[in-house]
Amino acid sequence: MTIENSEARSLDDILGELALAHRVLAMEGHGFGTIGTVALRDAEGRGFWTKRTGIGMEEVYGPAEMVLIDFDGNRVAGSGGACADALDMRCG
Repeated sequence: MTIENSEARSLDDILGELALAHRVLAMEGHGFGTIGTVALRDAEGRGFWTKRTGIGMEEVYGPAEMVLIDFDGNRVAGSGGACADALDMRCG
């Protein structure tokens, strides 16, 4: 997923769009329980943002449900862990 970042847009705004992408995919039948995620590469190159573990795509409402994971699978920001789907798709 590509979301353009500019100085006028806050990280919360961008993560809000990422949350919306999760909910839209869930509405279209692409989520099943806690399986499935959408990831966004961090603009500062620290890793990628994705939903935290333990929630379904339809439960992602905003930045509070997001975690930043580095390319080694370690949580850098946010609360909770990353869902297994996100850890499986890491790329450097």
